[in-house]
Amino acid sequence: MALEVILILVMSLLAVTATVPLWRRRLHRARGLVRRNQVGADKISKAIREQARKTLHIKREIKRVEGEYEIIQTNIEAALKAISVLEQVDDRIWVVEDNRLRADLEWVGVVSQHNYRGTVNRRVPATIHNAWKAGRKCLVWAQSEDGARTKLTALFPAERGFSPGKVVSLSRRVNKDEG
Repeated sequence: MALEVILILVMSLLAVTATVPLWRRRLHRARGLVRRNQVGADKISKAIREQARKTLHIKREIKRVEGEYEIIQTNIEAALKAISVLEQVDDRIWVVEDNRLRADLEWVGVVSQHNYRGTVNRRVPATIHNAWKAGRKCLVWAQSEDGARTKLTALFPAERGFSPGKVVSLSRRVNKDEG
């Protein structure tokens, strides 16, 4: 019986020693799989971080461009408003004659032309045509209102469709004698 126990012990020892290399191989293979999986996970993690970095850069670029776009849109709207104001109101005073005497006063007369395209210039833009329809302010030098009206009528004849309107003095000269 002791021999049987010894034999069983030797057999189990042989079985254990025979299976140890098998376990070592399995352990080595498992560690290799874990290492390969870790390397793959590291590659995937690195790729994800790189994509996140690119996405963040693109997001910042989009935000910067949107800010520039808003500034440009604001500038365009302001320019369009300025253009519409300029098209609507023509507050310029046209100097049509610069010959003057010392005694002459500055007179501004409104001259209109309702068919400027038909009688004066066919190629004129609509804004200029409309400005002539509404009336343009013209500066002339004369000693009296009648003299200013005469000059405006001579410069803008009725035969060409012009019609001088109201004439107003811009300056009143104080007589040196009145003191």
